[in-house]
Amino acid sequence: MKRLPLVLCLALSLASGAALASGGGGNEAAKFHKSEEDVSLRFVPMEPNLIANFQRKDGKKLGVLQAQIQLTSKTNAGVDAIFANMPLLRDKMLSLLSAMTEEQVADLKAREALRKSAAAELRKLIVEVGGPEDALEGILFTGFMFQ
Repeated sequence: MKRLPLVLCLALSLASGAALASGGGGNEAAKFHKSEEDVSLRFVPMEPNLIANFQRKDGKKLGVLQAQIQLTSKTNAGVDAIFANMPLLRDKMLSLLSAMTEEQVADLKAREALRKSAAAELRKLIVEVGGPEDALEGILFTGFMFQ
């Protein structure tokens, strides 16, 4: 009798795992799809927020920044390509953020330049892995904090 709850838990775990593996867990990207006639932007969050270190002016300590980023696309195929390549896109963004200096982190114009150059870099990355050229419309920093 003591084994019955254990067996039930194991069976439920296996069943839910099989459902997720077979696609029964749902398509994350589908939540961001719109009708193909709708050309308005689709906003895809880069979650969780990115946290990176940057070099302080004194060169002795590292600063920390946290960026909340939304990727934009005008097509469902673009949304799918963004989700399919999210680990690569996150890695590239972390590299770009970590390369910033304290002056760049604090300067609004430098952050805007980063946003534009990062969008170009991520677009190039998506195309390199076989995604559509128009997959990524742009990048928005919806939160940016540093210390």
